[in-house]
Amino acid sequence: MIEIKKYYYEDLPEEWKNKVPNNGSGKEYASYLCVVKDGKIIETYSDACEPEDAKLTRDFHWVFDIAKRWAEEVTLREALAVQEINYLNIIRKLEKEKEELQNLKNANKG
Repeated sequence: MIEIKKYYYEDLPEEWKNKVPNNGSGKEYASYLCVVKDGKIIETYSDACEPEDAKLTRDFHWVFDIAKRWAEEVTLREALAVQEINYLNIIRKLEKEKEELQNLKNANKG
């Protein structure tokens, strides 16, 4: 499962603390939007916006872009998985019908 979660610097796993950019007044004071897949962070984003700077006048369009991109990717993956299941079910059904036809042929020969 993919989720988008907010993390403060001190809550980031150690391996991510060195990966986030040090823009603005310091990475320790920023908050981060993280894409989390199966409980592990796979991407982080931040504009080094401190809580007191988060006003409606700031441009946060990038947050929606991230959410939209990941929602589309998850939807595509789920659609492909459903399609794969459908194909497998069709193949199983055809194999079963083939087996039944073979059994009928064998019964008619005897």
